[in-house]
Amino acid sequence: MKKKKFLNNLEEIFELKKNSLSEKTSLESIEWDSLKILELMAYNDANFKIKTSPDRINKCKTFGDIIKLYKKEIK
Repeated sequence: MKKKKFLNNLEEIFELKKNSLSEKTSLESIEWDSLKILELMAYNDANFKIKTSPDRINKCKTFGDIIKLYKKEIK
């Protein structure tokens, strides 16, 4: 999956303005909380084969950090 498509999908999931996310966007800026982590994990399970834990996601500070968790799945 392309980075842009991934970010656009997250904008929809988190109900954000279109084209408002980038790799540099901090998670704090979107009021990141445990519910958002669960939503991301549900999206992950539906779209990717990579499994990740809430702890690994919670350590991320930016959307770029989240993209790094997906390794080669997001280009």
